[in-house]
Amino acid sequence: MDWNASVDLYCERTASGWLGEPANLFSNLAFFLAAVVLLRRYGRSPPEVPPIFRWLAALLFLIGVGSSLFHATARLWGEVADVLFIALFIYLFVASFLRYAAGLPWGLALLGMPAYFAFERLVKLPFDASAFNGSVDYFPAAAGLLLMTLYLAALGRAQWRGFAAATAAFAVSLGLRSVDRAECARLPLGTHWAWHVLNAYVLYRATTALLDCAQARSATSAARTASGATTS
Repeated sequence: MDWNASVDLYCERTASGWLGEPANLFSNLAFFLAAVVLLRRYGRSPPEVPPIFRWLAALLFLIGVGSSLFHATARLWGEVADVLFIALFIYLFVASFLRYAAGLPWGLALLGMPAYFAFERLVKLPFDASAFNGSVDYFPAAAGLLLMTLYLAALGRAQWRGFAAATAAFAVSLGLRSVDRAECARLPLGTHWAWHVLNAYVLYRATTALLDCAQARSATSAARTASGATTS
C-alpha cells in the first residue's frame, strides 16, 4: 500500500500542494473551536464532569487535526488519520451514551462498540460504497443519532431536544457533503467546508446533550441518596 498516494475527493482541489483546498482546510478551525468551548463548559459545569467527556473533547480536537492533515496533503495517510479520529469519537460516544443516558454499567456499555460495528454494516448494506459521494459511510452515525433522539423522547427526557438539534444539523451536513462534486461547476469551492462547520456543531451539541443526561442522572441519584438518608 502506498501511504503517500494522492487522494482527490473534493471539487475544491484543482492543484496539488498544501493549499490546494484552502476552504476545506481552514474550515477545520470549527472543530478546534468546538473542542475549546466544550472544555470551557466543563470547567464551569457542576457537578463534576465524568472524565470520559474530556476524552470526547480531545477526540473532537483530533478530528480537526486529522481532517486538516488530509485536506492539506490530499494523501492516503492523511485520509486514514481523518477517518480514524472520527471513528474513535463515534465508538466512544456510543459507549458513553449507553452509560450516561441509558444507565448501563460500563461492562455492558462497552459492548455497544462491537454492536455498533455490526449496526454500521447493516445500515450500509443496501448502498454502494461510492454512493452519495461516499457519504454512505456516515449513514450509520446519522441513524444512530436519530435512534438516540427517539429513545430519549420516548422516555420523556428533556435532553432529546439537544440530540434532535444535532440530528437535524447532521442531516443537512450529510446533504452538503453528498453534493460536493456534483455542484463543482456552480460552486467552485464545493460544499465540503460547510460539512466541517456543521459537523463541529453536531459533535458539540450531541456531547453537551449527553453531558446533560449524565448530570441529570447524577442529580437524581444524589437526591435519592439524600432522601434515603433523611428517611432513615
